[in-house]
Amino acid sequence: MTSWIKSSCRKGAHAEATRAANCRRNGRSYIAFNGSAISCLTSFRYYSRFCCKKKLAGRSSALIMRASQRRSRSMWIFAVNEQAGSGRGKIIWKLVEAELQRRSLPYLAVITASAETACEEVHSLLARSRSGIQSQSQGQSLAGSNQSPSNVRAVTVIGGDGTVHSILPALQGSGVPLGLIPSGSGNDTARAFGIPKQPLAALERVLQGETVAVDLIILGGNNSGNVQPQKPVLTALAVGFDAAIASAVNRSSYKKLCNRLGVGSLAYVIALFHMLLIYRPRQMTVTIDGTQHVYNRGWMAAICNVPAYGGGLRICPEASPSDGVLDICIVHTCTPLQLLRLFPTLLTGKHVRLPFVTMLRGRRVSVSAESMEGAAPISAFGDGEPACDVPLEVEAASNRLFLVR
Repeated sequence: MTSWIKSSCRKGAHAEATRAANCRRNGRSYIAFNGSAISCLTSFRYYSRFCCKKKLAGRSSALIMRASQRRSRSMWIFAVNEQAGSGRGKIIWKLVEAELQRRSLPYLAVITASAETACEEVHSLLARSRSGIQSQSQGQSLAGSNQSPSNVRAVTVIGGDGTVHSILPALQGSGVPLGLIPSGSGNDTARAFGIPKQPLAALERVLQGETVAVDLIILGGNNSGNVQPQKPVLTALAVGFDAAIASAVNRSSYKKLCNRLGVGSLAYVIALFHMLLIYRPRQMTVTIDGTQHVYNRGWMAAICNVPAYGGGLRICPEASPSDGVLDICIVHTCTPLQLLRLFPTLLTGKHVRLPFVTMLRGRRVSVSAESMEGAAPISAFGDGEPACDVPLEVEAASNRLFLVR
């Protein structure tokens, strides 16, 4: 590790770029510290130690030392999924990084090839940041403070809904705000919170925007009698038919093609018609704050924290991410043709008037369904990502996350 850091300083940007390329090729994450690639998180720990001991020399080390010194005041962390939107994340990060360097802003980027690898590294960086501030405070009390001690201004995701979802465990309850520069195929989270599509406009919102407290959906899956670890969900938890559509899209060969052509929503239309042919509704029981509701032919139950998901479909038009209550939409006792006719009304929210649509609200929700021979268990997707199978239990968690908008 020591020899690599010294050689990086001598060879400059070319060696750094080569190291970053090797990390990408091997499917590993790496850290970019104000433009300098410093390999994986383990390397970052050694790297910080050598910076403090001033063992680096030359022009490259001067840049690194300035970044390290700024880190003691405040900085921005960027979690970058280069594969988001079929490679759009990588393109957008280049634009954003150039603007950060133009403004001479201190930043650190966690570059990942997938959403799943980002959370652990961000969590470790935040923990190190808080421990550093705590040691500097020399035991001063932080009681009554709404925010955890940290010199991180925000953790900003450059990716899609899956990347945002993967970062939530590291940020919930931390006091560190979540920023977002959308680069995925769906971008439901950005749409729900009014984040601009244009990358530099979204960056400006991260740097200058308002920080607000928002609720989370806390999923504690009760699958086959085994209580699952709690998982935070930001936008919505889809159970049943729409989860089957999301699963079909994720397994399909046409998703990447649709993204490359700029028509990502077309993949969901294809999956919709496919699921109409093969999906089988079944008896579904939805319990809200202790009150049980039984539906003989339950197609789907959507548990929402925001009004719209699925590319702008207004599933729960009255939902709010700051009221401490979950909105639930249940579709039941209808034919496949009626279900198909339902979907255009989701764009405006007029489906709530239909007799086979039931809208409910509550803080605690559980969903179960009867088993059906030859059919797979009903699955649930949170923020567009696989979550668990039914039965499941969720709860609204008020003001659990800070978000820059």
